[in-house]
Amino acid sequence: MQLSAEAVAKGDLTAVMPLLRVLDRYDRYRPAARASQVSNANIRQKLLDRLNRMAAALREEEARKNEAARLKEVEAANSLAEDRPSSNPSEFFPRNSG
Repeated sequence: MQLSAEAVAKGDLTAVMPLLRVLDRYDRYRPAARASQVSNANIRQKLLDRLNRMAAALREEEARKNEAARLKEVEAANSLAEDRPSSNPSEFFPRNSG
C-alpha cells in the first residue's frame, strides 16, 4: 500500500489502480477486524466466567469430599466406641476372694 501511495504521489498514474484495490480490500476487511476485536473481548469474558464457574464447582466438590471424609471418620470413631464394653468386665466375671 505504501509503495502504491508513494508512486501516486510522484504522479505515476499506473499505480492508481493497485492503490484503489488495496484500499478497497482494506475497507472490506476492516469492519471484520473490528468485529473480531469486540467479539474477542466478549469471548474472553465468557471464558473467564466459565473458568470461574468451574473453579467454584471444584471448590464445592472438594468441600463435599472433605465433609464426607470427616463424617466417615466420625462414624468410624462412633462405631469403635460402640464396640467397647460399656461396663466393667469384673462385673461379669467376679473374682473369688477366698
